Amino acid sequence: MELIQVTRDDYYLSTKDDDIISNMPNIIITDILNRLPIQDAVKTSILARNWRLNWTMLTQLVFDDAFIWYLRKRKDKQNNVGDDNWYDLRNISGLLPHLIGPIKKFVVIIPYGKVLDVKNLCDWVRLLSRKGILEFTLENRNEETVELPTPIFSCLNLTHLKLSNCHFPSTPPNFCGFQNLLSLDVSQVTVTVASGFCDIITNSPLLEILKIREEEESISKLNIDEIFKLKNLKVLYFPLYAIDRVEITNSLIVHGGPYFPNLEELILCLWDFEVSSCSVFIF
Repeated sequence: MELIQVTRDDYYLSTKDDDIISNMPNIIITDILNRLPIQDAVKTSILARNWRLNWTMLTQLVFDDAFIWYLRKRKDKQNNVGDDNWYDLRNISGLLPHLIGPIKKFVVIIPYGKVLDVKNLCDWVRLLSRKGILEFTLENRNEETVELPTPIFSCLNLTHLKLSNCHFPSTPPNFCGFQNLLSLDVSQVTVTVASGFCDIITNSPLLEILKIREEEESISKLNIDEIFKLKNLKVLYFPLYAIDRVEITNSLIVHGGPYFPNLEELILCLWDFEVSSCSVFIF
């Protein structure tokens, strides 16, 4: 939980009249709104005239399973049988431009049967890059793979990146990696150039958590001894069945260890079961 510091002047300012809640410092109001479900945070605009635009200070936008469940319940309550517009991604596109400050966290789940328009996604990512996005999660549950737009490489402040059922584009020539990235979690992610995916990993020097799930194409040419150079890595999730398809060079043996000096958790996935033991994978 992030601690919010309030000065004595802020406190006196917030209690100078009877409406203590409305006169709280903006940083406190924003923190409260961030803890609410997104639909409830936006609904605070009807509480009072001076709350009409408070939701525009949101720094976290989470459209997760709870949000999807809320939309389904609303559809059932309204008896909109056969209405296929209960989940309209254009609502997200209409919401984002109204936010006035930085956006630290953005989570969106695309439910089965809902296709994400590439233009919408590109607009989201472009705006998020300008807003200094720190945590980005895109979980695509539709059968069709989502093409990740190239503005993702402009999100240089990223600390957490989680992707599911996406296609990663080629890295631009001037891309120097995500220097602040702490965790990378990918599942069913395809790539244009496998070496580019490797570059993303190796050019993230602060990486502490690396999870690669159900991958084939993205790791088929992954140079595994480059991963061994990630000295800050604490958690590694890797498909054991893919070991025979990755590139292992002689430098791994020549230079010797120690490898992963800070590793705390190693999960090697072999099809339908997992083996959790550092001795399985560390030489």
